[in-house]
Amino acid sequence: MAASLDLTSLTEFVVEQGDPYVALALHPFVDEGVQAKLEGIIFARKRLKLTFAAAPYTPKTILALLVEEKDEQLRLRLSKNPAVAPPLLAKLFENASPAVIKNLAAHRNTPVEILERIDWQGNEVIRAALCGNSNAPLALLKQLMQSGTSVEKKGIVSNPNSDHTLLSELWDGGDKFIQGEVAAHKACPPELREAALQHPEVLVRRKLASNESLATDCLLLLMKDEDALVRSAAIGNAGLEDDHLGNADDPSIRVRRTEAKREDLSAQFIESLADDEDHWVRRWVARQPAASDAVMQKLAQDEVMEVRRAVGRNPSCPDFILERLAKDEDPWVRAGVALREDLARHILVGLESDEDIDVKSAVGRNPGTDESVLLTIAEHENRDVRRSVIVNPHVPDAALIKLQDDPYPLNRAILSGHPNCLTGNLWFLLKDPEPQVRYTAGKALAVRCLGTA
Repeated sequence: MAASLDLTSLTEFVVEQGDPYVALALHPFVDEGVQAKLEGIIFARKRLKLTFAAAPYTPKTILALLVEEKDEQLRLRLSKNPAVAPPLLAKLFENASPAVIKNLAAHRNTPVEILERIDWQGNEVIRAALCGNSNAPLALLKQLMQSGTSVEKKGIVSNPNSDHTLLSELWDGGDKFIQGEVAAHKACPPELREAALQHPEVLVRRKLASNESLATDCLLLLMKDEDALVRSAAIGNAGLEDDHLGNADDPSIRVRRTEAKREDLSAQFIESLADDEDHWVRRWVARQPAASDAVMQKLAQDEVMEVRRAVGRNPSCPDFILERLAKDEDPWVRAGVALREDLARHILVGLESDEDIDVKSAVGRNPGTDESVLLTIAEHENRDVRRSVIVNPHVPDAALIKLQDDPYPLNRAILSGHPNCLTGNLWFLLKDPEPQVRYTAGKALAVRCLGTA
């Protein structure tokens, strides 16, 4: 098989082979005359049409042709395919069956003008789909609200297009779940936020505390709530600035874990959490880039393996700590160090001879690993270890050649999508037994052809 790189040779090969998946990959890249030849291959059997109508990877050029079909099975699959664009969904709406309309009512790409034309009277399924569709306009939501069921109201209260008027109506007749969603909505009016602040139900106050548009003074009050779930939600709110965090001695583990996860903690606050009795708190603290060397040094000796690994994954971890962790008794800790792309060469060298499969996989992924080591890993008996080399951005050409025959389909599929995959590799993979591998290889070759034209 030729390893040339021109679109004419590629399309001639595809037409000769008659592979529908490679033909599918090439279709958007060729002129109309060649497209017609490819379509004869792509649409050779109804089963292929049904498969491509549902596949999210199907090119827009093929979806546009399938939309013109009158077959109900095809139209049903297309109406659920997340890749179908708004203009094509609008075409599907023409003479659509009730089943297709139901799917269009729920589809996130359905144009507003189509949603407004859907007849929802007397159909609970369509009504519920429209209520939960983030494209549904406010005017439509108000119409649906007039006789909305509890299920429909749950969709409306979570819909980003609901306004303060709708939310007030939902609050007045709603249970604690509805009122909680109202409190969490960005358009929740001030008077309802005040009511939620004083609400007897923990769920409602917790939902309010998660509202990122909430004023700081409200968050500060919620941080003092008697319930730990509410305090945790308030502390985890992205709108809360770090200087309002207070102290790190909350009696609730949940609250302290939430504090430890925040990305804006001061070095002083981090230090106060570093001795926490809960290992999950220490684990999150160990990941904090602002942690001092002293804190990381202490946590690098923690009795819990996950805490030590977290130190090794900390982007601010100094080399003298990484050197120790690279010799940790637990292979998962050593693997965490080996994954670091910024790892000093002298530390990585010591890990390259580690025989544990987790460490070896991490070494295989590391761009700094010696090519001779990568070649050895590419022949490892474990398929997951071999895959680590495939995703390495500096994978040597010799390893790519070895891996094109990998017995595990997922490895070959990833290889066919690797930006460094050799042109010869891609030509070889055009005859792979797995359709997805052939598709990815064909698309990669077509892109390269256009790039060199």
